[in-house]
Amino acid sequence: MEITETEKTIPVYTVGGRDFASKADAEAELARLMESTRYAYYLVRTGFDQAEGRGYFHERVVGIRRDQHGSHESGAILTYCLATFGKPIMEWYGRPVSVWQAGTAHIFDEPDAVAAWFRDAKAHAQQWRIRFDDLALCDGFGVPEATG
Repeated sequence: MEITETEKTIPVYTVGGRDFASKADAEAELARLMESTRYAYYLVRTGFDQAEGRGYFHERVVGIRRDQHGSHESGAILTYCLATFGKPIMEWYGRPVSVWQAGTAHIFDEPDAVAAWFRDAKAHAQQWRIRFDDLALCDGFGVPEATG
């Protein structure tokens, strides 16, 4: 018996910068990445500054699942925020102020765009020393999804 040297070529499938030996594994990774585009994302600010009245101390990204047509229930973010943060307006030194604010929906077609937007939102919060909470994913009606 002897040692022989041979070169063999195998197909390699690449998804999101990662290599996979099987097409099935690559397709599963692509499906996982594309799942992030199934949500409408909102930046929600909470923790109103009651010392100076300027700004908020916490930020969180909330994802609301879109339906098969790409739309989502517009009241879903309101449902989530009311259940999570309570009433949106409070009295502060004789005037009404927002306890929390939800921005407009951001909808993406590419997983890379979702990741870049989330990264930018987190970096902005860190720059201003704002606590950035974990991503909250909800169904199409604003009810938090179970995380595995």
